[in-house]
Amino acid sequence: MAESRLSKSFYVPIVKAVITLLLLWGVGAILKELPMIKNLIINKISLSASAIVEMAITLLMVVVLMNFARDFGHQLRRVLPRFPQSSVIFVSLVYIIVIVILYNAFSPLGHIVFKESFWIYQIGFLAVALVPLWIGGVTLYRNTDKLVDLITTGVDKATGEMTQMGRYGEKGTCSNCGALNVPEARFCFQCGAPLKSPAAREAAPNMCSMCGAKNEPDARFCIECGAGLPAS
Repeated sequence: MAESRLSKSFYVPIVKAVITLLLLWGVGAILKELPMIKNLIINKISLSASAIVEMAITLLMVVVLMNFARDFGHQLRRVLPRFPQSSVIFVSLVYIIVIVILYNAFSPLGHIVFKESFWIYQIGFLAVALVPLWIGGVTLYRNTDKLVDLITTGVDKATGEMTQMGRYGEKGTCSNCGALNVPEARFCFQCGAPLKSPAAREAAPNMCSMCGAKNEPDARFCIECGAGLPAS
C-alpha cells in the first residue's frame, strides 16, 4: 500500500508549534528584561523573579511540545500506514527532549529543595527519561524490518524514476517546450507539438547537404562544416 500524499494538514502541527514556541520564547525574553521583574527581590524565597518567569514560560513550552507530539504523531500514522510505530518513536523522542528542558529549567529550584541531596533530583529525572527512551528504543528495534522496507521502497521508487528518465532521455523530450513525454507519444502533452518516435529519430538523422555528415534530428547546424541544416 503506497503512502498517502502529504497534505496541508501534515504541516499544520509543525507550523503551529514553531510559531507558538517562538512567541513564548520572545515573551519570556522580554519579561525577564523588564526592570520591574529583573530588579524584583522576594525575600521569602531564594529564586529571582526572572527565574520564576523562565520556569513558567518553560512549562508553557512543554505543553506546546506535548500537544505537537500528539498531533504530529497522528499525521505520521496517516502518511506512513506501513510503519504506524513511527508515531511512537517520534513521541518518545519529543518526550525525552521535554524532560531535558524541564531538568535544566527547574535545576535552580531543585538546588533549593534538595540542597546537598541534589543527586535525588538528578536521579529522578534520569529515571523519568529512561521510560520514553526504553519505549522508543524497543519499538524501533522490534520494527526495524518495517523501517528498512520503508527506506528501500523510497530508494526503489527514486531509482525507477531515474530509470524512466534514462529510458526516455532526449528521445521523448519535446523540441518545442522541453516537456518529457512517453516514447510512444505522437504529440506533446504540454504544447501539442508533433513528436517523432525514438525509432524515427534514430532512423532519420539530419544529413548535411554540404558535406554529408550525419547530425542529430534537431540539429540546426552541421557538426562537421557548420552549414545550416533544414528543420527536421
